[in-house]
Amino acid sequence: MKTILVQMADTKWTKSAISAACDLARESGAEIVLARMLSASFLNWRGMTVDEYVFTDAECEDIYAYEEIARKANVPIRSMIFEYHDLADGLAKAAAAVDADRVIAQMPHETLPIGESLELKYMERLMAARRQQLYTVKQPAAKTAGWKPQVEAAH
Repeated sequence: MKTILVQMADTKWTKSAISAACDLARESGAEIVLARMLSASFLNWRGMTVDEYVFTDAECEDIYAYEEIARKANVPIRSMIFEYHDLADGLAKAAAAVDADRVIAQMPHETLPIGESLELKYMERLMAARRQQLYTVKQPAAKTAGWKPQVEAAH
């Protein structure tokens, strides 16, 4: 079965990403893996391994909402937790671990636009080296009536 990896980020963005991933998944018969990415420094600070991490109550509520979106679209979804040192590399490794050929990720916001552009190019190179396609979800600052999330393939 084909797999689409969706990074779990802020709730609003992730709901949009799951909706967009459902559209892609229906077209190709893919499943969705929702990836909770945890930095190694966060885990070290907490004195735990990635296997010891337990979703918070808020994360569980969010995951339930994401699963409902996928259920309504009749798309299989599951959640997994991954550790990373470098987010771009961690996403690529997480995608490889679940054999995902498509990754929907939230681009980190940089102070300067050139920083975002460089980060995007870095992520694209990492994904391309593993034969994975990177997608982002663009959404307006304020949702307008009838707005539907759309995935955009990174170039």
